[in-house]
Amino acid sequence: FQIMLSGGQVATVYLPLTGRHNVLNAAAALAACHHQGGVDMEVACAALATFALPKRRFELVAEARGIRVVADYAHHPSEIRALIEAARQAGAVRIWAVFQPHRYTRTRALGAEFPAAFTGVAGVVVLPVYAASEPPLAGGTSADLLAHFQHHEGATAELADDLTDAANRIESRWSAGDWVLIVGAGDVEQLGPLLAARLGLSGSGASSS
Repeated sequence: FQIMLSGGQVATVYLPLTGRHNVLNAAAALAACHHQGGVDMEVACAALATFALPKRRFELVAEARGIRVVADYAHHPSEIRALIEAARQAGAVRIWAVFQPHRYTRTRALGAEFPAAFTGVAGVVVLPVYAASEPPLAGGTSADLLAHFQHHEGATAELADDLTDAANRIESRWSAGDWVLIVGAGDVEQLGPLLAARLGLSGSGASSS
């Protein structure tokens, strides 16, 4: 992408990431460097070209048989929308999502906003809420969240009992060309190795030819 700095200078930036939100973050970083002064824009742009996301941010955890599994820490509706947009920009056509709500309080407060965040995916498998030390809260359970999906014209959703059940449900649906997004800030990341095994992968390798 290109960014225009004060004074009319135009910088061309290569970012080895997908997603409009990553472009906006990179632009903000360049703007801060430019505003502070003392940072050469060519050097700053070169640094961005080598940037890599941390673990659990659009992390490819498995790829085989034409199926790609990506894990992301997104657990807020706006983050989930950005994640799905990034997957689309990266070439995803049919997307399955496994979502683990994070905290009962957040699920109750934002429950009605989650279905729209998953617009465009083929289906959502909802796991039990990751409590993060919170006690169960009426209105904030995964069953409550499912009710919001049922009242929203968009992605269909279903409840899974646990990670193994979620893996079974996804395996019964995926086919070559599909993406699977593992979404949430709790222990849902443990689903990655389960799905990798279902794809015939072993060890720490994320992909197989």
